Amino acid sequence: MITRVDFGCGRDGLERQRAETRDVCDIEPLGPITAFRADCEVARVGPTVFILTRTSSVAYTRKPVHVARGGDDHY
Repeated sequence: MITRVDFGCGRDGLERQRAETRDVCDIEPLGPITAFRADCEVARVGPTVFILTRTSSVAYTRKPVHVARGGDDHY
């Protein structure tokens, strides 16, 4: 089963995506926040999760706190 998530655009879309990924990473847009847009598709196959994300240009930052929150040392 595939779940589709549309985070939306602009500041609201960025904050929705940040809320969903806060345990995994920090997200910073590389362009104007007004141009931000993101959506994703999530598929679970057994214990594995596949995520296809389409987003404006962003930087992902992963810190030790993310490992502690999410319990995974890879992403």
